[in-house]
Amino acid sequence: MSDDQKRDIEIAPEAIEAIDFNELVGIGRAAKLTGRSTGQIGRDANEGRLPYVLDEKKQKRYTINDLDKKYGLRRPNETVPAEAVFELKSKAADTLETAVRQVRLEERLKALEEENRSLREDKERLWETTQQLTNRLLAAPQPAAAIMPAAQPEAGAAPPAPKSLWQRIIGA
Repeated sequence: MSDDQKRDIEIAPEAIEAIDFNELVGIGRAAKLTGRSTGQIGRDANEGRLPYVLDEKKQKRYTINDLDKKYGLRRPNETVPAEAVFELKSKAADTLETAVRQVRLEERLKALEEENRSLREDKERLWETTQQLTNRLLAAPQPAAAIMPAAQPEAGAAPPAPKSLWQRIIGA
C-alpha cells in the first residue's frame, strides 16, 4: 500500500488531538474520519439517525462531534474495514489493467505508424512510376490514325430526324 493510500485510511495521532469537534465536514471526509462508507453515512442522514446541516450549496455537512457520537472516529493504526481494503485492491487492479491497456495501445500505435510510413513510401514510388509512364507516353510517336481528325458528315446531308421518347426507350 502506498503512502497516499495510507493517508486516506489512517488518521495521524497529532491530527486527532487537533480536531475541532464542531467543524462541519462533507460526506467524503466524514467517511474517512469514521471508516464508514459514504453510502452508509448518507442513508443514516436521510433516515434521521445522523444530524446534518445544509450549506449554501445545499450539500449536507456533518459535525465531527455527531460523527464521533454515532460511529466513533477511527484511531491511529486501527484496522481498515474489509470494504475499504477491497476498494483499494479493486482500484489497484483497475490501475494495473489500465497500465497494461495503455502499453498495448502504445504498441499498436507504433505498429500503425510504421504501416502508415510504409504506405506513404509506396504511394511516393507509385506516383514517381506514374509520372515516368506519363512522360514516356507523351514522348512516344503517335500512330497515324490518332493524328487524323474524326470523319465529318458531308456538308449537304440532312441531319437525322429526332427520335420520339418511345423510340429512345425501346431502342428502335
